[in-house]
Amino acid sequence: LAPSYLLLGHEVGNAIFPVALLGVVGAIIAYFIGRRIGSEWGGAAAAIALLAWPSYQFWARTVMTEVPSVTAMLGLALLYIKERSQPEPSVGRYFGVGLLVALAASLRPVCIAGVLPFLLHLRHVTSFSRRTRLVGALTAPCALLVAATLIYNYITFGNAFRNGYQFWCPVPYDYFSLTFSTSYIWANLRALTWSRLPVIAVIAMLVFGIDYLSRA
Repeated sequence: LAPSYLLLGHEVGNAIFPVALLGVVGAIIAYFIGRRIGSEWGGAAAAIALLAWPSYQFWARTVMTEVPSVTAMLGLALLYIKERSQPEPSVGRYFGVGLLVALAASLRPVCIAGVLPFLLHLRHVTSFSRRTRLVGALTAPCALLVAATLIYNYITFGNAFRNGYQFWCPVPYDYFSLTFSTSYIWANLRALTWSRLPVIAVIAMLVFGIDYLSRA
């Protein structure tokens, strides 16, 4: 948000501009992903589908991290697709990917999972020393982010492993049994069933199937 306030002034509503802009960037990235899979028609369908998604429309008008983090993850998806077409991984490219993962994780920690497909892609690298360098380049930015977060927590809350969740919402976050419990599993499964995740999973399986058949 800082660049928006710097360029446009301190009016509180100016905070929405970078969020909306990143929403447009996300649609553009979705277009390029779709085009890689199914030409220009696939790109147009991907961009339209993303823009038509009600949740995306809502959060693109809200000063929160949802749309910026989605845009970052879409960028990682496009980079992964391009990485698969490269003859071999590059330390420089992997460091760039690591920076983007760290940026996404700084918005929403769950985005640190963006490193996983790139780590799996390294299974074809036979040289142990080269694989180690690539893993280091990929994970170094995230390690710095984690270290900075722990330092911030220590300075702000007096404990490296205590954060704003415990400060603002001590119940349940100050109680391990309330934060993590097997009784939440069934509730979470029901929530996933009611969500659009099953539809997304089916679409993903179809895309992987089409990609596999096209390579066969």
